[in-house]
Amino acid sequence: MSRLTPESIRASQAELPPIGTVITELRRQDPYIQQEQHRYRSPLGFQHWANHLAYAALIEAGLQVMDEMNDPIGFWAATTCRWARIVEAPPRFLAPELAEAFRRTPSPHLDEELPQVLPCFRLMLPDGALFTEDGVPIPVVIVADLRAMADWLPPQAQRISGISCVGLALDGSSYLTRHSFQQIGHPTAMIFSRRFWPLPLAHLPIKKNKSAT
Repeated sequence: MSRLTPESIRASQAELPPIGTVITELRRQDPYIQQEQHRYRSPLGFQHWANHLAYAALIEAGLQVMDEMNDPIGFWAATTCRWARIVEAPPRFLAPELAEAFRRTPSPHLDEELPQVLPCFRLMLPDGALFTEDGVPIPVVIVADLRAMADWLPPQAQRISGISCVGLALDGSSYLTRHSFQQIGHPTAMIFSRRFWPLPLAHLPIKKNKSAT
């Protein structure tokens, strides 16, 4: 297998179905989603629970790709999605009123003294609460306590602490907050994002549909 590059991934786009088709097929074919899709029910105005599981599976499928490309942003987003699946991270639905209050509140200082309540949870946002810079909705942010992940991470990553916040956008991109990126050892003045889509279908547990457009 030849080494993956951004160019080779972009070149594969013409061979892939639209992301909506992939999400539908993941819901139909992925064993984990089939097993977990009825565990929770999203209230009106939030992303459907099974759709969220499919988007998280899509991001997780990019773990090997992002590792081969030496992309720390993509790698950590995929790692967080995998951790959420392993610990069966529950959803927490944020009421629209709280979302609006958070929008008007300055960002708090996050440090290692935060109480450890859940190792990971899925913050389900109400419709219209959060968007990418291109106006694409981000309906879910996966929040993981990196202290709980320490024994599960590779040895070189066990020194990290704090939280990892990964936003999953509806176009298949993922967003890692500035605080999260600083916690994993990459200080930056920006909020990074990385589009995982398209990915080679070989990394996804679905059958390829050559007729899809």
